Amino acid sequence: MRVDFHVHTSASDGMLEPASIFSMAKGLKLDGLAITDHDTISAVAASKKIAKELNMLCISGLELSCNEDGTSIHVLAYGLDYNNRKLLSYLAHYRKGKLLRLNNILNKLSVLGLPITVEELGVDVENPNRVHIARVMVRKNYVKSNRQAFNEYLGKGEKAYFSYEKPSASDGIMFLNEIGAVTVIAHPSLIKLPREEIISNIVKWKALGLDGIEVYHPSHSCSDNAFWYSIARSNGLLVTGGSDFHCNLTKSENHGFLGQMLPKWVTAKQDTDTILQFIKEEAYL
Repeated sequence: MRVDFHVHTSASDGMLEPASIFSMAKGLKLDGLAITDHDTISAVAASKKIAKELNMLCISGLELSCNEDGTSIHVLAYGLDYNNRKLLSYLAHYRKGKLLRLNNILNKLSVLGLPITVEELGVDVENPNRVHIARVMVRKNYVKSNRQAFNEYLGKGEKAYFSYEKPSASDGIMFLNEIGAVTVIAHPSLIKLPREEIISNIVKWKALGLDGIEVYHPSHSCSDNAFWYSIARSNGLLVTGGSDFHCNLTKSENHGFLGQMLPKWVTAKQDTDTILQFIKEEAYL
């Protein structure tokens, strides 16, 4: 099967609704998608309905924003029961921090002479992300690009930055493992730690229930792919790949087109079969 295991919709910081994304995937002859919005599963039910109509696979997932000793870590989770009350409560708790961050960032921007209202964001304020603010900053000609918005205002340590409470990667993996999800460390080459430390953490996280590594990602070079493939195999972890799709109209260093990773993922068929079997055994498709 041809499956993209890392896809964002407009429920988080993607720009398209599930219907448009699955229609696009069908046209690209993909067999399925994993919907992995940031810190929310609100688009999963609609995605599953659309996928069924198109005779495609939809894997219920999310990308959990975590911290590990001050470093940002993203954990992908697959096979989630999107009606699980424990999961919904867990996500709601941390989204409160996102709302606090949103208000503080908007206040800081206003002081800097760059006012933005919540209404201008045009998104569900239950799950606001910094990229929503960056897009409005571009639209209002405050900056020329999302990159400039992050480099000068929204990035860590910049003028309008504000942090919020996140679970540690260790706690997130343990929680997701407890509710039967398959857990994967997202885009390890983007983790701002020395590789030796990332590997040490991966070994630690495996002991806590980590299942795999996202080896194939748009931000990874061919040498990155080979390196993380070796780490996954040598540690008995699943190998996954995803485009980190946000919008097919634009491509960035970190976000790709649907299915973009498949040509480089030589063992995609075998790995996908293993992942799907793993999900069926542990949780919900």
